[in-house]
Amino acid sequence: MREEDEIRAAVIALAEAQAAGEDISDQLPHGEVAAEAAEASPFGDDMSEEEQRDAAIALVLDAVRAATREGRLAQPSEWEPAGLVPTSMTAEDVEMAVYDALMEHGDPMPEGASTTGEGSAQAARPVNRHVHSAFSSSNGRCVGASPFKHKAAHEMKETSTGEVSAGFPTTEERRGAGGCPDRASSAANETAQWAVSQSEDCPSESGYPSAPTEGGHEVESECPAPPTETGEAVPLPYDCTNIRLLMGKASYYLYDASAMTDAYGRWAFLAAEDDPVATFVECVREESSVYPRPMACTNLANDPFRMDAEAVEAAFAEARAQGRADDIERTEASNGDVYFYSTVYLSPARAKALAEWDAVERKRNV
Repeated sequence: MREEDEIRAAVIALAEAQAAGEDISDQLPHGEVAAEAAEASPFGDDMSEEEQRDAAIALVLDAVRAATREGRLAQPSEWEPAGLVPTSMTAEDVEMAVYDALMEHGDPMPEGASTTGEGSAQAARPVNRHVHSAFSSSNGRCVGASPFKHKAAHEMKETSTGEVSAGFPTTEERRGAGGCPDRASSAANETAQWAVSQSEDCPSESGYPSAPTEGGHEVESECPAPPTETGEAVPLPYDCTNIRLLMGKASYYLYDASAMTDAYGRWAFLAAEDDPVATFVECVREESSVYPRPMACTNLANDPFRMDAEAVEAAFAEARAQGRADDIERTEASNGDVYFYSTVYLSPARAKALAEWDAVERKRNV
């Protein structure tokens, strides 16, 4: 008898036994499947907790890149069902471990160009304005801005006599250099830096006292020389390059910026947060400011939003009721197509003309 016939006969026998009311659970290959699953686990019993943590981060980042190639954002809630959480950690532990790794070794929310070399995880990139959005998806927090682990900004304090603390230029100094505060502040700081002479009691910028001089020649000093680094940096067991993080109301979302644009990542984030008002307000203002043009109501019917005309009108009404869309107006083309625009960037006359062009006149010129 062929192997296929043997398998077919065994399956038929099990089916007949089950139909007769017999217990066939012991005859099913549960133990073999479980053993195979255990062997396929990426977290071996001989791995330390630190090794399991690094392996979990690496697997999560690979899953993020795979999800991005599918056109969607990755969320921490997906990792435990996918078997990416080792037994020594909880799902929350992995979530925080990935967050800490991105904050320490990655560049998930860049605010400007970096000074590191080209091609590294910290390579110079343009500002990702979609991470620091001005429009809130939840009360008290900006879209994409992390609600925790932010360092407080250094604030300038004034004394009771009105004098500014040392190290900061005065208002008159900041107004110098042709009315450019940054240039005046930089010039003042450079002047102050070079005006202070270093002595053997005044450490240099490296943290070690400078050598005393006699007649312009350096004299041997008893101060220890700064240590030199001879060891090579140990490579990380995971790669954070191009991974972006957007903080939501409950958790965060990740995507690979090399496979998904920041603009689409932000749109997918708004759709995942399920806040139609924030989606409507931000998209209308972006269309009006960037292009500039009014936004067609049908634009939000596309992925990832999938909002029909009724949902868009409801979001507009709710935004007005909440006081979040005082600058947004509605206009119609001669064929009845509906458009929305922000009066901050477009006048009513220009918005109506652009809407008419997009809905009617453009098609006549094709």
